[in-house]
Amino acid sequence: MGIANAERTLDNLRVFTQFISQPQYRDVVIAIGLVNEPNAGSIGFDPLHSFNLQAYDIIRSITGFGEGNGPYIAVQAGLQHLGRWDGTLPGGDRVIMDGHAYFAFGDANPSPMVALAEDGLPGGTWPAQACRAWGTEFGESRINIGPTVSGEFSGAPNDCGLFIRAVGLDSTHPQCAEYNDWENYNTTMKAGLQNWIMASFDAFGDFFFWTWKIGPSQAGRVQAPLWSYKLGLDNGWIPRDPRDSVGKTGAVPSPTIDAAYSAQYPWPPTSIPSADVPIPLLPTFTNTAAAMTLPVPTYTSAPASATADLDGWFNDNDSTGGIVTVAGCPYPNVYTATFDTVPAAACTGP
Repeated sequence: MGIANAERTLDNLRVFTQFISQPQYRDVVIAIGLVNEPNAGSIGFDPLHSFNLQAYDIIRSITGFGEGNGPYIAVQAGLQHLGRWDGTLPGGDRVIMDGHAYFAFGDANPSPMVALAEDGLPGGTWPAQACRAWGTEFGESRINIGPTVSGEFSGAPNDCGLFIRAVGLDSTHPQCAEYNDWENYNTTMKAGLQNWIMASFDAFGDFFFWTWKIGPSQAGRVQAPLWSYKLGLDNGWIPRDPRDSVGKTGAVPSPTIDAAYSAQYPWPPTSIPSADVPIPLLPTFTNTAAAMTLPVPTYTSAPASATADLDGWFNDNDSTGGIVTVAGCPYPNVYTATFDTVPAAACTGP
């Protein structure tokens, strides 16, 4: 039934597209996914490329091309790294790649969530792992293919929880007792989970969390806690505003640049390829003048008190003087790159 099932799916996609492209619905349903998690390892990439192309042609033959003409078309990565799909539907009109990213179903990783991460906050190795794996994968997909989203992920770093693997199949992860006992998460555990989840948010950029809400099981409690957005939101391990995650995958800031980098790029530079004279002979300024400040503008529509305390200088600890030429030193015309008289000796000031 392989081809027949594919043909049935293509026909269903045609019917759905006809419906959601109507003016009353086209601004409500803005994207259509072709197939959820086709097993590319079993089906094969070439058959899936053929199917995706056929589906694309059917959909765009109905909607036409260009913004406003039908939904975005989402191609699911088939349980594979997004990089395996480079070159998908080249030149396609409003095609989205959809990656489902999980560490939960790989090898069991017992790294503690309450350990300190690189930024000194709880989360252990998990925030950095999300940044390095998913930030790179999804960023490269946006460059090589186009718009890319995580259409499915969770807050779980492992497969602990009721029916996560399958009905009747329990996880063998050694920390399930800790992760499943969400009612007793302490402040550090919640902070670690939130840092890991926010790093995931930022790594993906655009995403759908799986899932919004999980109800109590027959035991009377939620037994897959890290898969329930609402439970995390209500209990403090999901951020109130997901936009707070922006920049979470950036490098940990430091008050100083790496010493080796600073040594490699000193100021003044040690060479300038286009310079006519050696660096030591190039003129320099000295900092003995009064520092220049920008005037504070005034507005007829605003009272003078709005800028009364401004003087154009934010940090008074910056007390270095302004630049000025060194007395007795020759300088070329500021609007040309050549000397009238090439200096033969260095001339510097205090």
